[in-house]
Order: sequence, then structure tokens, then C-alpha cells
Amino acid sequence: MAEEDLKEIKKIFKFMVKEDLVELAIQDQHGQLKLRRKEERSRPYAAPVAAVPAPTSLQEAHIPAGAVKVKAPLGGVFYRSPAPGAANFVSEGEDIKKGQIICIIEAMKMMNEIQSETSGKVIKILVVNGKRVESGQPLILIMPS
Repeated sequence: MAEEDLKEIKKIFKFMVKEDLVELAIQDQHGQLKLRRKEERSRPYAAPVAAVPAPTSLQEAHIPAGAVKVKAPLGGVFYRSPAPGAANFVSEGEDIKKGQIICIIEAMKMMNEIQSETSGKVIKILVVNGKRVESGQPLILIMPS
């Protein structure tokens, strides 16, 4: 995602906060952007201290043919569960449905639920819980069914 696109998304977030909008969907010739605000959490996540190597071309070569990469629609902190100590939204090997919440990205103190755009099986979760992600970064691999 281009820097100017990220700036535009931030402007949209500010508008949502100012107008007290809970959800906003925008679609144009380039695709669709759906933003949903969540209640602010009173207790922030404790980010685990873990080093995860960045994906390499060798790791990319081992991705099964036909697998779909779920990419971060915005930068922020990746969370696998809705709250500390709660069950994860999805786990590796689990069957999921289109529209199912698969993770949360916290950006600008707002929790953004990320939904699966396809039904299938979760092959691999590529990000460690509590780790910062960048817009466009692959988060989860799904084998469509």
C-alpha cells in the first residue's frame, strides 16, 4: 500500500471518530475498504517478547499452490484473540468461513476486526501475537475450500 493511501485511510479514521461512526465501507475501482471501530480496551495487551524472522524467498517458496495470503489492511499491532487470556479467533488447521473474524489489528487505539475473505482451512499464522505489522504484510495463509 502506498504512503498516500495510508494517509487517506488515516483521514478516514479521523472522520469516523469525529462523526462517531462505528462502521464505514468504501468501494472503488481499486477494491474495497471496510473499517469498523471497537470500544477502547481498558487493559492493553502485553506484547510478548519474541523475535520472528522476516519471511524470506525460501519460506515463500514453501507456500502451497492456491493458498490465499490474508494481508494487513493497515499497520498496527496484531492480536489473535479479542482480549488477553481469551481463545484465539482461529488456529492452524481450523476450517473457517468467509466473513469470519480471524484477528484484530489495533491502530490508533482502535481495534479493527479483520475478516476472512474466503472459506477454507487455516494453513499458517505468520505473525506472533502482539507484534507490530505493516500495511500489506501477510498475516495468515488460508487454503480455499
